[in-house]
Amino acid sequence: MAHVDLMTIDYFKNMNYSTYIDSLTNVINRENIINYTKELIANGKPFALAIINVDNFKLLNDSYGTHVGDIVLSQFATILKNGVGLDALVGRQNGDQFIAIFHGEHTYDSIHKRLKSLMDEHIRIKNDLFQSLNISITATIGCALFPSDASDYDTLLMKATKALFRGKTKGRNCFIIYVDEKHKNIEMRKNVEITTSAMQEIHSILTNPKKDLSKKAVEAMGYILNFLSLSHAYLYINGKVLYKNIGDGKDLGIPNFNDLKELLDEQGIINVNNYSDYKETKRSFHMYCGENHIYSCLIKEVTFAGAPLGYLLFADTKIKRIWQQNDRNMVAFLAYELSFLLNK
Repeated sequence: MAHVDLMTIDYFKNMNYSTYIDSLTNVINRENIINYTKELIANGKPFALAIINVDNFKLLNDSYGTHVGDIVLSQFATILKNGVGLDALVGRQNGDQFIAIFHGEHTYDSIHKRLKSLMDEHIRIKNDLFQSLNISITATIGCALFPSDASDYDTLLMKATKALFRGKTKGRNCFIIYVDEKHKNIEMRKNVEITTSAMQEIHSILTNPKKDLSKKAVEAMGYILNFLSLSHAYLYINGKVLYKNIGDGKDLGIPNFNDLKELLDEQGIINVNNYSDYKETKRSFHMYCGENHIYSCLIKEVTFAGAPLGYLLFADTKIKRIWQQNDRNMVAFLAYELSFLLNK
């Protein structure tokens, strides 16, 4: 697919190719993508700045080695160049993080359309190399607009980074466009700080003396739904739905709990990124996910004093996600708190 000709852009016309291209990925290197962005701002030319982060790249490097990591970065950069369009540039900011510059004036709706196309038609489609490695390569994108969101480079970068950070807390594999009312108060903290703060909020909800257990449970489940941008949450006790919080109005029904027991890991959790993995091993669970259009789910066994009570199920019917340890910890904490309250 054709890419933008950098020689048609004044900034690059008199530069030697090797001085502004990243040797591994063949996109613009860090120094020059930053300087070019600052030049656009200095000249008052509108654009959208997108920060694109390869999800869980450190895990990939640790699992397959830096050689495979380098290949993935090179392939991913090609996917980005093919996907952004002829009016956009791609640069490598550092490591597994890229920058895309979408030239021209953009509204929230217009850049939403561009980023959705980039995600759905390029990043999320199957890549032969990635399939041969038996790994799932996804990305998270944060975007901000010049000049509507910021008038200087540092503020623009900060706002795009806040949007990226919000995308990561939602579970990655998504794009977020900065909106001041939603994102201005985001604090970019370490995962452990985020999880601790979330657990404190869940505990506060569940210990509210002015509400009964059912209201507190539904509110706490809703808190996690909103925090992780999921669509469904259920607490099943003795094979029946005790409490639920549903985002899109469609009930998911009840999975086969006999299947779930065999799928639990050492933490009593099942986190599903791709339900097709269970097509051969757990046919009924695979059918449950397929019939209910579940793209991803996390299930935690609820126990009290070692005895099983039921399950917490959080699911999303919109996008796949790569579950993080802090997601698992948050749901596990809710399961523990609810088991205690149910047996109080």
